[in-house]
Amino acid sequence: MTAGAPEARADGEPEEPIDLPLLIMRMSLLTDLARDVPFESALVASFVSLDLADAAGVSAAERRAVFYASMLRYLGCTAYSSELVEVFDAEERSLHARFAQVDGSDRAALAQAIQAAGPRVPLEQVASAVRGGLVVSQCEVAQRSAQRLGLEPLVAQVLGELFEAWDGSGGPRGLRGDQLARATRVMHVGYAAALPLRARGPGGAAELLAAWSGTQLDPALVEVALRRLPELHERCASPSIWEACAEMAPAERRPRAVVDDLAMLLADFADLKSVYRLGHSPAVAELAAAAARQLGLGAKAERDARLAGLVHDVGMVAVSTNVLDRAQGLSLSELERVHSHAYYTRRVLSSVPELEHVASIAGAHHERLDSSGYPAGVGVASLPLLARVVAAADVARALMEARPHRPALTVPFVSKHLQEEVARGRLDAAAVEAVRSVLEQRAPSSSRATLFTPRQVEVLRLLAHGLTEKEIAGELGLSPRTVHHHITAIYERAGVSSRAAVALFAVDNGLLI
Repeated sequence: MTAGAPEARADGEPEEPIDLPLLIMRMSLLTDLARDVPFESALVASFVSLDLADAAGVSAAERRAVFYASMLRYLGCTAYSSELVEVFDAEERSLHARFAQVDGSDRAALAQAIQAAGPRVPLEQVASAVRGGLVVSQCEVAQRSAQRLGLEPLVAQVLGELFEAWDGSGGPRGLRGDQLARATRVMHVGYAAALPLRARGPGGAAELLAAWSGTQLDPALVEVALRRLPELHERCASPSIWEACAEMAPAERRPRAVVDDLAMLLADFADLKSVYRLGHSPAVAELAAAAARQLGLGAKAERDARLAGLVHDVGMVAVSTNVLDRAQGLSLSELERVHSHAYYTRRVLSSVPELEHVASIAGAHHERLDSSGYPAGVGVASLPLLARVVAAADVARALMEARPHRPALTVPFVSKHLQEEVARGRLDAAAVEAVRSVLEQRAPSSSRATLFTPRQVEVLRLLAHGLTEKEIAGELGLSPRTVHHHITAIYERAGVSSRAAVALFAVDNGLLI
């Protein structure tokens, strides 16, 4: 099927292809939420970058790379949330915007920003963590997003250069000058200008660009940007930034199946927030779709159940990982923040026409028939059957996964708990029976990956869940040296170099079960 050819619907009628750039623009609201910056920040940065690309006279291929890399660059920002919580005594969401305005080549300024963030460890260890796993994690996860959407290699190249700098002071490869793709250099200048332009106007943006020219940023492109700032500020301040960005975005339509691909990316984006939640959303999606099939609801309902399962927790990106991973009891305010994730799920998805039909289903996964759930506290009359199915699947999968305060629970225990929730009038009897039937009939899944030995799979699972080499060695009764050799082989065979990318590899290949 060609990129623009209509697909056939279940009723035989053709479906209109999807405007991929517009779909990605709408989903960028989630990356704004994850970084605790104002909504439309990613849109503004993309718009500024595209304007600069046009002013600099880049090729059409480079321009496409600027757009897609600008939109996808923060799909990897949750990849190192757990590591940030370990390194800093602060909510990781607030750190993104703080460090975005620091010149990485200015060691004094960087040290000051790190110190202000309240590191738990010495500055040297923080710098090592940032230049190592954190930087690589965001790049690799963002690159994987581009590849899963079938975008050109240049997009992945630019996403791999997110943290490089014009003077070679960046990472992870220390590229400099023309070693960086021109699309990368354009995006660097566009993103550097966007946040201060919106917050402080042309003068604030000009001040930052001038300070970073020749270090982080290509000085020739900075000169181009400085001339464009007054007009850009006027455009960015208008209420039509959506229309302005849509007009500048490349034209590309894809078969409707791209919605499923993006839903899977968003599932990973949400689940990477916590090492305890790896693979949770795809597992809920699979279980909910199988339960819908068990109930005989039809192909469309199965697909909707799967889509809703994939995106049901996207609002989790609004909750800090140090709250999600807390083993002790949460305060009332922290519990309220956790509960808000369902609200954000529905709010963001409702703004995406391609997912609007599953927004209410996904956003209701914590609602209960007796009105005791959240965020709205609605009851039986407001919960369609698919919402009840997804809710039951979410409960089941959450109990089968380890959490900070308890280990993973067995299928018999989960099945009994689901029945008790039905007896209390909280979960739907038919939905629960369908979920229980699927769980009890399903044979344990076997790995689709044959690259690893059974011992390496054990090591990979623990590595994906954030354990250190020393902790893995203690857990498995191995020497740290042996564990190191296993991890080296795992990275090489999976073709990745960060814990987050290994985690996604494990999810994709059924290795966490």
